[in-house]
Amino acid sequence: MEFNFKKTLIIYPLVFLIFLIIVHFMIGINKPILIFFVVFFIISMLYMKGYYWKLHGGVLAKYIFFCKSSEFNVDEIQQITSVTIQKIGTVTFRLGKGPAEDEYIFLLRDGNEIKSFAHCLNRDGKSIGRYLNEKYKKRLVEKTKYKLNNI
Repeated sequence: MEFNFKKTLIIYPLVFLIFLIIVHFMIGINKPILIFFVVFFIISMLYMKGYYWKLHGGVLAKYIFFCKSSEFNVDEIQQITSVTIQKIGTVTFRLGKGPAEDEYIFLLRDGNEIKSFAHCLNRDGKSIGRYLNEKYKKRLVEKTKYKLNNI
């Protein structure tokens, strides 16, 4: 089973890139700035497409840029912490069926912590932390971090 970024998150950089190209042809932006943004968005889209988790036979593997960066057994997970980051002084609207949390931290029995984005979803729309909580009965701790808007 794979947990990938939602397709809508991949579409946002693409739409912004098309907008930049249209603005370039209408008003004209310096070409080095346009090239910088094009390269930045291509790299960010590759990262979003190449960042995913695979769960196969009780082994959870994290892939970044299509290369395996870490792998561990699900039985090694002691607890899963779902972190929600709230910015003080802003109003947040959640549209769609995305997860309410921003990231997951997997605490392993040997003391290592592995972080994951909460927007990695399977085909059914379940995030990786919620899925492991339901299927493997791993303890899920919800935590809220408060952040000032200008920092």
